[in-house]
Order: sequence, then C-alpha cells, then structure tokens
Amino acid sequence: MLLIVALPEEALAFQGNSFFPLAETETLEAFRYRKFSFLDVGDTHRVGLFLTVGEVGSKVRDATVLFATHFRPKIVLSVGISGRVGTDARVGDIVVPAHINIYDFRSATQDDNAGGYLFNAGGKPANVSANARSICNAPEFAEKLHLQSLDQFCAGSKTELSSSDSGKIAGWVAEGLMSSVPRIIEGPFAVGSSVNKSQEFKRQVLLKTDRNILAVDMESGFVADAVQSLDPPPQFFSIRAISDPATAAKKDFDAVSDGAVRRWAMSSIVATVGALVAQPTLYGSQAGSLARPPRSDNDDGYLSDYPGQRISDAATLEDFDRRFSNLRCDRLSTIVFSDFVEAVRRRPENGRFLVRGRGGAGKSAFLMKAKMEIGRDTSLRALFLNMRNLLDLARRMPHRTAVHTEISKQAQSSSWPEPVKHVVFVDELYGEDEEKQLLDELVDLLKITKPTLVFAFGVDHFEISRIASETRGEPYVYGYVYDLEVSLKSIAINDDRTAADVIDGLIRTSGTENVEITDRDVMQRLRALGFLYINHFVISLYLNNFRKLNFSSVRTATVFINRAMEALCSDLYGRKRPATGFDDLCVEAFRSWSSELAKEQVPEHRREINRRYKESFAHFPRIVQTSMIAHAVVHILSRYSSSHIDVFKKSGVDQGIFLSIVFANDVNSAIKDLLADERIENLVLDAAASIYETLEPRGLSYAIYLFGRARSVKGKRRAQEFFDNASRLLIDGAPRHVGSLDTVDDEIKFERLARRSLYISRSLNGDRKATEAYISEVLEDPVEDRLNRGFHLEYYGDHLGTGISVKLELDDSGGAWKHTRQVIGARIEAALVGGILNEYDRICILTYFSLVRYRHELNTLGDHRDAARAMLTSVLSSGLNLGIQLSAFLSGLAKSLERPTFTGIEVLLQLYVLKGLPRAGWTKRGFGALEAVETVASHVYGAMLIADILLPILRPLVTDDERRQVGRLLLYHDLAESYIGDYIPTDGETKSKEEAAVNMIAGLSMYKRMTALSSIRQQWTEYEQGQSRACRLARDFDKLDAVLQATVYADRFADVQELRRFFDYHLERILDPELRSIAEEALSMALKRRFA
Repeated sequence: MLLIVALPEEALAFQGNSFFPLAETETLEAFRYRKFSFLDVGDTHRVGLFLTVGEVGSKVRDATVLFATHFRPKIVLSVGISGRVGTDARVGDIVVPAHINIYDFRSATQDDNAGGYLFNAGGKPANVSANARSICNAPEFAEKLHLQSLDQFCAGSKTELSSSDSGKIAGWVAEGLMSSVPRIIEGPFAVGSSVNKSQEFKRQVLLKTDRNILAVDMESGFVADAVQSLDPPPQFFSIRAISDPATAAKKDFDAVSDGAVRRWAMSSIVATVGALVAQPTLYGSQAGSLARPPRSDNDDGYLSDYPGQRISDAATLEDFDRRFSNLRCDRLSTIVFSDFVEAVRRRPENGRFLVRGRGGAGKSAFLMKAKMEIGRDTSLRALFLNMRNLLDLARRMPHRTAVHTEISKQAQSSSWPEPVKHVVFVDELYGEDEEKQLLDELVDLLKITKPTLVFAFGVDHFEISRIASETRGEPYVYGYVYDLEVSLKSIAINDDRTAADVIDGLIRTSGTENVEITDRDVMQRLRALGFLYINHFVISLYLNNFRKLNFSSVRTATVFINRAMEALCSDLYGRKRPATGFDDLCVEAFRSWSSELAKEQVPEHRREINRRYKESFAHFPRIVQTSMIAHAVVHILSRYSSSHIDVFKKSGVDQGIFLSIVFANDVNSAIKDLLADERIENLVLDAAASIYETLEPRGLSYAIYLFGRARSVKGKRRAQEFFDNASRLLIDGAPRHVGSLDTVDDEIKFERLARRSLYISRSLNGDRKATEAYISEVLEDPVEDRLNRGFHLEYYGDHLGTGISVKLELDDSGGAWKHTRQVIGARIEAALVGGILNEYDRICILTYFSLVRYRHELNTLGDHRDAARAMLTSVLSSGLNLGIQLSAFLSGLAKSLERPTFTGIEVLLQLYVLKGLPRAGWTKRGFGALEAVETVASHVYGAMLIADILLPILRPLVTDDERRQVGRLLLYHDLAESYIGDYIPTDGETKSKEEAAVNMIAGLSMYKRMTALSSIRQQWTEYEQGQSRACRLARDFDKLDAVLQATVYADRFADVQELRRFFDYHLERILDPELRSIAEEALSMALKRRFA
C-alpha cells in the first residue's frame, strides 16, 4: 500500500509506538519515504510505503503519480486532519468518504470579504475503495478500535490541561462541537486545490451541492485525481480526523495545551489506519485476476486477466510470433504462430490439430488468439469452448444437451448447424475419459459442417490425474490422427534468445508495453530469483508484481510465487480461518500431488479446505503447486515436536506416509529456497533431529535428507555433526545384501535410501571418502546401481505418474531419460568448463554414464550415442581427478561405445581371446606355429593348477583366505592381455598399456551385472605390487608355470645357453624356497631332455 500524508506534523504521529515500525528514510527523485511491513490478521505478510510530501499543493499529485507508477500499490491511502463542515461530524471524529467531489482550482473565485476562495457548485466525483468503506462501516470495527477521549489521550501522553481548557472542552462537548469519544462517520467529502475558510464557501457547498458533506481538504483531491489517471488505477481511500470547527473558533481549539486537540485527532488517525490496513479484505483486488471465477451464462471460460492470457488488440501478428517463440513441432524444423494459424485456415473441414504443453506454457492464449485470427475469415465460424465449462454443464444435464447449450451460446444462435464451416477451439483438455464422450457429441452435432477441431491438452493435468490410479495408460487425445501437432515448451532461463523473444512478445501483446522494463531486465531478475525454467505464467506473474513492495525483498523463486498465492488466498477468504488459511491450502496441494496421500480418503474435517483448493488453486501450473507443497512441508515440520501428533492430525496427513515421501527435484529445490530463511531452517533442522531419534528406517532417511538441505553456515555445521553421528550407524557396516531389487522390502529399501542420502549429503559437503564409497557400491552392487538409476529418473521427472515424490519402485527400463540427461549433463558441462570437479560432480558423472551404459546394452541409446561419446572423451581427457574406480568404468565404457551396440555377451567373448592367444615368449623364440604353442589361458590354468596342488605343502601353512586370494590373483593377472595381447618382460611399450586395459575391463563390470570384473583393478594392483604373502606366492606360481612349460619345450630352445638364461631369469624371481627348489629340479630335467 501507499500511505500519503501532506504535513510534517501529521507524519510525526506515525513515528510513535502505536504504528508499525518505519524503516530508514529512502528517496525517490525529490521525495523521501520509509518502508514498513507487518502481518495482517490473516497472517499474510504485507509491505507499505509511508510518504510525507511536505506541503498540500499540487506536489501531492506529482508524488502520487510517481510512487503509484513505480511501486504499483494495491491501495493508496490519503490521511490527515481536516476542518469540520456542517453538523454531522464533530471535532475528534474520524470521517471516511462515501464518495468524493473534486472541485478543480479553475472554478475558484476570490471572496472579497474573508480573503479566502469561493468554490462554485459542481465538481467531478472520485471513486473510493468499496473494501475500505465496508471495513470502516462495520460496527465491530469501531468497537475494537477503542479510540480514546481527549482526556484519556492527554493522560496517556502526559499532556496537562488547565482548568480553563477543561472547561472549554466540556462546553464544546455540550454544544455538540466535539465528541466525548471519537466516532467513525461516513459521508461525502469536498476536496479541491485550495482550502477555504470562508463561511460563503461553506454556504455555497452545503446549499448548492451536497448538504451532507463532512469535510473539506486539499490533498485528498490531488491524490484521488492522480489515482484516476493511472491505468489500471489502484484502490483509493481517504481518512480524516476533524481537528477544528473551521470557524473563527479554530484558534481556540488549536490553543488547547499547545495543539493537544490536533495531536489527539492524529492519534485517532494512526489507530484507525493501523486497524484498517491489517484487514486482509482491504487488498481484495487480485481475486478476479488469478482465481477461477464462478461460471456465468455468457462465459466462454477464457480468463483474460489470468497471468499469461492477456491479449492486446493493438499487437501485430509478428508480435504474437515472438510471444509464442516457445512453439515446437516434431515434423518441422521451425514453426511460428502465424504458420499454425495458416495451417488451420487451409484445413477448414475435418481437420485435427493438437497444441500440448504444461501449465503456464501459453496454450489458452495461443488458442484464443488463433480463434480470433480464424474468426476474421467471414467464410468460417470460429468457436472457443472450455472443456472445464462443458464438464460443469454435463454434471447438470445430459452430455448432448450440455454440448448443444455451449455451442448455441458461443455461436449466438440456436438455429444451427448452419451451412457454414466450423473451426472449434477446445481448451483445457486434461485427458479424462469423460472429455472424449463430450467431444464425440460435439462432432456428431456438427457433422454436416465437417468441423475442424483444435485441441489444447494440459500434459501435467493428465499426469496428476494418474497419481491416484497408476494403471492408467496413454490419454485419449493421442489416439487421434492430427494434421499438425505442436508443443509449447518451458524455456530454459539460459536460453537467452527464446526467453528474450517470449518476454518481449508478452510485453508487446498483453497490454504491458508501457511498463518501463525490458526483456533483459526481466531475464536478469528471474535468474537472480533462481528460476531455471520460465513460461508465460511466470513471466506474466513477474510483470504483474515486480513493482509491488510486498515483492521487493523477495530473493527466491519459491517465495515469489508463494507470496502471490498467499495474497490471493487473503483476497479470496479474508481473515485466516481453518478452512481458508494459506498453510492449509498448501497442505491440500501436497495431498493432491502426492501419490501416497492421493490414494487416501480426505478426512472429513479437511474436505471443505480440499474443495477450496481444487476450486481456486488446483488450476495453477506445476511450478505453483511445487512451491505450495514446499510451503506445506515446511509448515508441518516447523510444528513438529515431541507432541507432533497434533500437527499430523490437524493436517489430516498420516505421519508414516509423510516420513516415507522422498521428494522429486522440483519440490526439493523449492524446499531449499524456503530454507534460505535461517529461522525456518532452524525449525526444520530441529524437526529433523527429532525424527532421527526414532531410528526408524523411514525417519532416518527423511532426517538425513533434511539435514542435507541446510544452507547457512550454522546449519551446515549442525548438518556435519549429524552426518558424523549417522555414519556410525549407517555406513561403518556394509549394506544388507539382497539378491534382486524385486525382493527388497520397504525396511531395507529405506535403509539403503538413508545410506545413499548420507553419502550424497557428505559428498555435497566435499567428503571424498564418502564419494569413493558410494561410487564403489554402485559399480559393485547391481541393486545399488539399479536403485541409483531409477532414483534419478524419478527425481528428475522421467518416470511419469509419481507426482512429486520418488517411490523407488520404478526400475530403469532403458527408455525416456530426457530430463535427467539435460539436468545432469548441464552440471557435467559446467564442471568441464570451469575446470573444477566437486565431489558431487563425480557422482553425477557416474549416474549419467550408468544411464548411457544401460541404454547402450539394451540398444535404446539411439542418436544420443555420439553425444555421449563426445562428452565421455571430454571427461576422460579433462585431467580432472576422477578417481581410480570411476576412471576404470569410464574407460571401459569408452571402448564399448565404439560399437553401435555392446552387451555382456561381448564382454565374455572378448575375454575368451585369451584361450587362443599364443604366449609371446614362445612365439618370439620361434617355437613353432602359433597354434602349436601354449596360450595365455593355458598358462593361467597351469599356474592355478600347480598353486592348488602345491599350496598345502608350503611352510608356514597357507590360510584358507590366502589360498582363495592366490587363486583369484592368478585367474585375473593376465586378463588385460585379452585387449593388448601377450608380451615379454622386455616389451615396455606393451606393458605400459596394461594398466589402462585393466581399468577398461573393470569398467565393463556393469554389463550383465558382471560385478566380479570390478575387482580386477584391485587384484591386478595387488599382484603387481606383491606386498602380501598371497600376492608374492601368486607371482611365484606365475614364474613356476613358465619354468615347467619351458621344461616341456626344452628341446625347442636354440641352445643350452638360451635355456639357462630363461631358467636363471625366472629362478631369481621365485622367492618361496620350496617353490624355488621345484624350479631348480625342473631345470635339471630340462637339461637332460635337451641332451637326451
């Protein structure tokens, strides 16, 4: 609101303790003002401006125009003191206008006798706020004010009255000149550009215009005139306290205790204004523009004042092409709005066109403007039908009658069908089966005209209809064959060109072209608020509110949207009541969009609240719903305590269901926005600590999730302490093993979710150890891998029908992953560009390429393979510290992506190369044809065979664990040669490729869930380093097998010297005495064979 006072003495009264605290003085051009804020009685946050003009002349008008244009207040209040006119009001009374007559200065004439001005009869009327009048005239309003008598005021302000003053006051009260206790009196005001004290003026006004005029002042006229010049004008109201009789006795009233009467009058003004602005119904102007109004008989269902739906007749078709720059078509590379209109015009018979999009994308305005363009063709009849209206009619009459009634109304004729071609635009299709029945009736009624139909289908409305019934298939609208299908897309805030075009188009075509703001200004501000995607609704909501004080301090997108919705709630329902409070309406949004809660019956005490939500808020786009849901979650949590049962009972929300909900990305982001308020953050973290203390799996997961959202330094410190404590419970031990995702019960699922939440939260805090542990679990545990992929697909909205939450029940089928790909891909690209890899970025890389790998295996990667390869190459060549396991996985994936498809079978076949790969040491010595010498697989078998036979004879005794480890080391030690080939010890070039090959094979472990391969890196590293006894023994058996094979090939060596060199090299490297003695014995046998 804008609160205007003219004189400094009037302003001084508002700076005491009886009014809301005023902030530091600011300036706008030449005027000084102060902000104030408060909660109204409906608990809605309000913001106001207190402006002191400093004089009562035309400067008041200039100030009003400037501030009302700049800040766009809902209401402008002109307040102050005034002189008495007539006998209806007395000194001390509060007078409020029934209407105002503005007497222009040009009609004033000089009064010779009194030196004042005489106003001729007449003047133009100025409207005043009906809301303010209604509030002030209510008897209970005056009763609750408890305005003070002059004696009470003087006693409270420590103003002493002399006996003479007291006598005068008593006389004035007795004469009817002064009120003993101030009253609120309503009547006409006379205002003008000059104040007149002459009796002649009052006689002329009273006799020739309106006998009941209560007050005369200057500034109200200037303010009222300024407000009427604005388009659209805000509400206006004036409040005056009568401070003197406006006669020669004025000096006597002013002399009482040096102006006590004037100060008393101003104290009454302050109390009245404070009580008035605290009433939510005062701000009721938004209800008509945002809420869905009741249906009227001549209503076509198009909400012209709804954000994003205003259409200016002055705009050009090219302007609308810009407005709908978010239009896309699958069949055409580009399409603009005018092309779509022309396509409809060329198909006036039996055409079918589909415009789809999510809430707020601009579908309704698109259809209405298209209808207006088609309607210019006199050979066509264009009709606009709203399916919500049709369904409403169909509840009261048969379907055919409902359609007939609606068409008759739109055609403005009951004698139809006529021999004219019809193009029918049908808005707000949600995909419900009953809609199909009404459309069939529509086609049948118009069948002789062969109508063309243009549908607007709300994708997200169909999705919410599937929440409670998860078995539902595709919407019926996809069953038609269309001449053209187009989509109105949400716009990425970083898509500068499209965003700028849409914003500029909206400004040009919605009647806001005179607003002093550019498309670049809007984009910059929306980015600052944190909007990642925008649409027509968001842009228009911003244009409607950005100058309002209530939005000036907003810092996040969620708070911006909720503040608009909270204002609407207050406008619709007034003071906060159980059935209309914004908190309660947000809980109903939560109930409607949560698949878990939507299945439950709405409790009886919540049904009226639920009805009001569906009536006035459910039609808003998803971005509004997620903001309201986040508010509901914070509302419930902020009231969660040891006696938390009350908040769940009041909300009608089952506590177990509430704690089991894992929120998807959009709600999660909205909750983080709200936690930017440290007071709210502290309450939520307190609730999280209480929830954690239950040690119930659902509660553990939920508490970890909440602590992971901490934003302030203090909050993050609390979170770190909590994570340390939770780690001892959840991470220090291995997760419970499960054989299949299908066998995981809820307890284990939520336990794993709690572990995952803890890993991710610690990773976000920069904990490298936690990141490595999570990467290891995903790569080595097929269940964890599937949960990770499925979680992200639900989290980012690629699994439909799950509402606002992640259920962890939908597996990755290898299908749609668009949103996940875009969001995670953008984060990876940002890390590459910035050259900084945070710990959480590594988890994003793992998840992204896990999804790529699975689709590659299923042959559903399609055209995304090249893009995935390019990104993978960038990641691997970036020099960023990916870590050993992640690097191994990515290296293997890079190799497999070289082929159009790659499955687990191909992994096995590639490893089978070892079975036919000759040992390089024998072939280089010319020991015969390739097929005649030992293969690598034969060598591995020989080494494992002799290890199994000889390990029991070694001393000290070999443990069972060491025996198993020796076997695995030998099994995998030459596996890399399946890719690089065998090599001899002196072949350094080939040897240098072995580590990369090992990493690559380890990376193939996720194909066919062959997680055993993931351990090859560790096995190979241990083998190469030879630090444990098992590793040293494995290396000994590798050399001993070579010695035994050389004994078999003894007669193939060129001479004895070559034979001895071979044996000497291997004998030196066998460390175990028992095994070395066996090797020496083999040498003796080989020498005998060589000379046999």
